[in-house]
Amino acid sequence: MSDLPEYEVFAIRYATQELRSEAHSFVDGDHAKMIPGLDFFTYAIKGPGRNWIVDTGMAEAHAKRMGRDYQF
Repeated sequence: MSDLPEYEVFAIRYATQELRSEAHSFVDGDHAKMIPGLDFFTYAIKGPGRNWIVDTGMAEAHAKRMGRDYQF
């Protein structure tokens, strides 16, 4: 058994994008072709004596401008 501490990781979805332009995901992608979108997350990491928030997100105004359904 390892002596390393154990941590819990929580993924918090704060926005979704139902569809996105293929060109946003692939080089030479078609701007008119829509493909499945993405979910966007922030993470909380909880452990013995230490907790972290990993913010990989964006502000609400930017999310809306980019067509994301901001849920936070």
